[in-house]
Amino acid sequence: MMNTIKNTLTTLSTLSLITISASQAFAKPGPFGPRRGSNTPVAPAVRPLNVDASDFGALRDKFIAYQLLTNGGAKYYGKSDQTLRAEHISIYQMIQRLTLEDRLAEEDAREYIEELFTIGELHLTSPDTAAAYQKLEGLKQDIRSEAKEKVPAEALTPRLNRMQFHMEEAIRFGEENENLSTGELSSIRRKLDSLESKEDKYKTDDEISDREREKLIQEALEIWRDALDDFD
Repeated sequence: MMNTIKNTLTTLSTLSLITISASQAFAKPGPFGPRRGSNTPVAPAVRPLNVDASDFGALRDKFIAYQLLTNGGAKYYGKSDQTLRAEHISIYQMIQRLTLEDRLAEEDAREYIEELFTIGELHLTSPDTAAAYQKLEGLKQDIRSEAKEKVPAEALTPRLNRMQFHMEEAIRFGEENENLSTGELSSIRRKLDSLESKEDKYKTDDEISDREREKLIQEALEIWRDALDDFD
């Protein structure tokens, strides 16, 4: 019987269906999984989500390719446009950094990324290096002027912001590649907007409690898990 149990655990581990160790099997559940120090048995936890390309399974390569084409500018700028592409990448990374630092709201980040991609699309259909560079520089200045100078450390939620940012990438990917229906896109959008509203409410006094932070992260994980089920 002992051999049967060992073989079963080995198989489950190999398939990456569980992520807790034997010492955690009798831990008390906490906000993000088992907590040490309890003799109460709990069910094995499923593989934790990373909220990035690694969660996409068979669609992982397509998602990474999409990121390369859009975020990385490969779709818009060719061999002779390396300066423009470098500027494109720099602006995307700046938007991401400012969002993670809570210096740029998620809504503003979405609008700036849409404008960044629109500049690329225009250059793709009607190449004009000087015009594209001028537009990129103008966008960069707009972002800098909109970004907050500083955010109180007590209000920072970098992990949550990173999750939200990657989910926005996934929505764009799902829409462009038709992996998500119109209804599914609307549902995910509503959930993310609701999450942002709660985040803003919690941060009205320029700080956020550990409990509020954990609630937001848990909700983000649930949104991501539901979104992954919608992808086909």
